[in-house]
Amino acid sequence: IAGSVGPSGKLLKPHGNIASETMLGSFLQQSEALIREGVDLILIETMIDLEEALLALQSVRSISDTIPIAVSMMYNNTASGFFTIMGNSLEDCVQKLSKAGCDILGSNCGNDIQNMIDIAKSLKKFSRLPILIQANAGNPEIIESAVIYPESPKKFYEMAKQLIQIGVSVIGGCCGTEYEHIKSIRNAVDSMLLEE
Repeated sequence: IAGSVGPSGKLLKPHGNIASETMLGSFLQQSEALIREGVDLILIETMIDLEEALLALQSVRSISDTIPIAVSMMYNNTASGFFTIMGNSLEDCVQKLSKAGCDILGSNCGNDIQNMIDIAKSLKKFSRLPILIQANAGNPEIIESAVIYPESPKKFYEMAKQLIQIGVSVIGGCCGTEYEHIKSIRNAVDSMLLEE
């Protein structure tokens, strides 16, 4: 069972009004509760600010030296490569999170399948740690006041096979994914195992 530690929704100083010590204290409370209740893994996810992700990681490591920690960032595809909204490059995130004691590096949310495949390739290029990818079911569209995610479970099946070939260790789904999307990932993993 993974305990999810999500973003605070606040901006650290000087971009916002939250002090690092305040945010660290909040993450400490959350991490302590999750570890006390017996989770097997801490998943710090949907992070857009490397400094916030590092504070969350620090909070977990101050409580436990042994619990595995995955950190999953949100990246935008730019002309200069993949960056967080706060301007952190993928390579910088990999280097600093690895040095701080992260066990699994990843990305989730904000991207369709093709971008996630490209992000996975970049993560593999810059790190030897296991990689986690959780794609959205496409970019959301508003149709008759309803939010629709257009990518089908069949596309997720193909995505999962490509991610396995790249060497991704953990594959899941984020916004817009439902039971059938996750089932497609499971089927892709099983089919790849049968081919070995």
